Amino acid sequence: MTQKTTRQFGRYEVLRSLGRGALGEVYLAKDPSLDRLVAIKTISGLDALPPDERKEARERFFREARAAASLNHPNIVTIHDVDEIDGTPYIVMEYLRGVTLDRHIRRGHLLPAQKVVEVGVRSALALEEAHRRGIVHRDIKPANLFLLEDGTVKVADFGLAKDPTTALTADETLMGTPNYMSPEQVSGRALDGRSDLCSLAVTLYELLAGARPFPGGSVSSVLYRIVNEPPIPLATVRDDLPSTLSALLDRAMAKSPDDRPQCGAEFASGLKTVLEQLGGLPGDMRLPPPEDLSKSKIDAGRKRSRLAREQEQGDEPPKPARRGLRVAAVSFSFLLVAAGLWTAPLWSSYDPLGDRRKPSEDWLSSHLGAFGMWLRVTPPDLLLEVTTHPPGLAYQVVAGPASIEEGGRLRIPADFEGGVTLATSDPCHVGEMTFTRDSLPESVQLETRPATMDVKIDSTPSRARIRVDGAVLGQGPLTTTLARCEDHEVEFTRGGSTPKVLRLVAGESDSWASQLGNVSLERVPDGRIVVPKSAEYEVVVRGARTGKRQALAGEAFTLPPGKYSLILESPAVLFRKKISITVASGRSLRPQVSYPGLGTLAVIALPPGGAIRVSSEATGQVRDFGVTTLPAKPLVEGVYDVEVENPVTQKIYTERVRITAGAAVQIKVRPRDWP
Repeated sequence: MTQKTTRQFGRYEVLRSLGRGALGEVYLAKDPSLDRLVAIKTISGLDALPPDERKEARERFFREARAAASLNHPNIVTIHDVDEIDGTPYIVMEYLRGVTLDRHIRRGHLLPAQKVVEVGVRSALALEEAHRRGIVHRDIKPANLFLLEDGTVKVADFGLAKDPTTALTADETLMGTPNYMSPEQVSGRALDGRSDLCSLAVTLYELLAGARPFPGGSVSSVLYRIVNEPPIPLATVRDDLPSTLSALLDRAMAKSPDDRPQCGAEFASGLKTVLEQLGGLPGDMRLPPPEDLSKSKIDAGRKRSRLAREQEQGDEPPKPARRGLRVAAVSFSFLLVAAGLWTAPLWSSYDPLGDRRKPSEDWLSSHLGAFGMWLRVTPPDLLLEVTTHPPGLAYQVVAGPASIEEGGRLRIPADFEGGVTLATSDPCHVGEMTFTRDSLPESVQLETRPATMDVKIDSTPSRARIRVDGAVLGQGPLTTTLARCEDHEVEFTRGGSTPKVLRLVAGESDSWASQLGNVSLERVPDGRIVVPKSAEYEVVVRGARTGKRQALAGEAFTLPPGKYSLILESPAVLFRKKISITVASGRSLRPQVSYPGLGTLAVIALPPGGAIRVSSEATGQVRDFGVTTLPAKPLVEGVYDVEVENPVTQKIYTERVRITAGAAVQIKVRPRDWP
């Protein structure tokens, strides 16, 4: 179910939607007061919840805002504001320009090991700040770690955080993403910050290996391995990493929290040591280390860049080389030959698409000043291969100085400024990505999702049970999201109405709203019952699902289709029989009943005139049969208790008799028989 897009949240002006989750949507908005972009996260669908759950969900949302807003750390998303509009709570946070790290958990898209470890250091220090304030994140995973364009790491979404000052979420409540849960989180035990460190270790493992330490084909198998089995050794999938890194991650994923690093600072310290062993961060990654890293010795073994060496020697640092730098061949070779220089060694070692400068490129940069007035440097355009997921989709340039070549390659000027934004132009898929010079990829993979539309589903009569593509959504009217270019099957079921199935055809989505807005359900035809007759006595019929309705034997009446219990009875002869029947739509039913035979009962008592009461053992029916002397009275065969009252002394005489079909039973009570 979805909500209508709100174009204004307080003073914030919504520009566009950034994405939708299970409980709400995130928008890009503008704060006109401060002239800045912000992200607004809403929570929706509360009206569909029971009152208690609605209250809990709303309070959890505001708890997320309070928990996150209390944290002040460069690696934690900043919260600007929290409010509510038309019953919809929303939270205003800083707009992050970058990607979530779940983009880098597949092989072929992995980050350098140094970068992953640096992400771990900064995330651990961010968690240290949260844990110091008594806040447990409870959902650390790649999708909740942002890598911004300048390389900054941000921990996002404290929506599952547990603030000890509240009691909204019990410890035993299973919250979080199963693949990244700690053993104590799976087991429902009390959690502290060491649970987040375990989840962070699982995340770092996946970012390094492109695989998970606790794989499984189902949620149950994953949870079992988290609790009972050790992680798959990192060395089996990455043999190029230090053993100290594997040992540290194994320790952080220990089953017992006491065997793990005891705080985020301790975990960060261990990761710093590994970063030193890896040689520190490459100098051209342009990621300024956090304050605590600059005070440590983690970069002692880092290879100093050419820029650092020249600065130490007092030389003026050259301008950074641009990707794809190339000199016009004719003028360049002419000038170098004239100057007595040889070009072959230079070009043989220069890689125009490499991420770092070669030694000969450094040589070229140091001599460009001498030839600057004659040498014309002409950076070539860059050609990037663009693939889509799923493959083969058409795409277009939405913004930036780029064009699409024949064959689908993307052409970008090497010295372009700003950013380039690509989007799918396929009507069945939606996807967009933006990159800048600093984040320019070697090749582009444009991730997409199916194009969708929101439709309202209702029926006449209303409150039908609605199932879409086999999944039950609930009772109508309701709103759901459908993929535009897929076939769908919508089923309506309602008591008293004939089930109805609508098949929506891909490519005809423009007509779906009118098809689903008011589906007419036909009433199910009633069935017919003919009450069974009895030749000897009258039978009254009472239906358990027909209320007080009665019918005489042989009468016909209608009922809606379904299962019924009919009670056939004749109080005059103490007959009672219950039968189960099923009424089918549009059909007539004549139940077959075998009626019992009749016998007779006579009572003679002295003195005469006493009241007679007869009880049936089989049915529990009781009836006053008059006074003595009683002539022969018909009864269905069975066992009966007969009570005769003395009209003078009011004493009761009791006798049990059996009535058989066609036989007569007589009870005689003489004066001496009275008790």
